[in-house]
Amino acid sequence: MVLQLVPVPWSVATWSRSNRTSGTLRVNSLVFWPHASVESITSRIQGDSSRPALVAGKTFVEEIAEVLARREPLYMAAAHYDIDANNTTPDQVAENIITIWGN
Repeated sequence: MVLQLVPVPWSVATWSRSNRTSGTLRVNSLVFWPHASVESITSRIQGDSSRPALVAGKTFVEEIAEVLARREPLYMAAAHYDIDANNTTPDQVAENIITIWGN
């Protein structure tokens, strides 16, 4: 079994609706969405000065909340599995995905 992890959030947001729901992404892939709350995302990336602003004129938390609210329905439509990434490490999320993949 080959497990290839691709950072879906960057691609799903730009795919057409048909590709996200019934097209190539869902048919030819097993899509996992590691979701996290605004608070969790904020705490993980607040010290990263290399991240560009996504929404001009907003606070950091407002920006994350706005972008997440816009993208969350896209991620949900594309994902076969919704993985809770709150209060977990990236390794724990990966282990959860590997466990689901193996079943």
